[in-house]
Amino acid sequence: MKTFTACILIGGAFVLGAALDGNNQLDELNDALNLSDSKKAAQRVYKKELAAARLCREQVGVSTVQWTASGELVCIPAKKESSK
Repeated sequence: MKTFTACILIGGAFVLGAALDGNNQLDELNDALNLSDSKKAAQRVYKKELAAARLCREQVGVSTVQWTASGELVCIPAKKESSK
């Protein structure tokens, strides 16, 4: 009977360990997916800023890119140094 009880306890420990490890793997998968989503969002922002800078450079020349509260692009021309 003691052997049976010991086997049940050891088996239960393995099942519990596997269940906890499964939760850990699920957490790792969720973390990886969230990181992937964050990376994609950062890439979208970078590409938007790059396109905006290119557009401003074509329209205004050397300029600074800014966005209004409503999300409209504003190109602010750089100040030219006066030659003395």
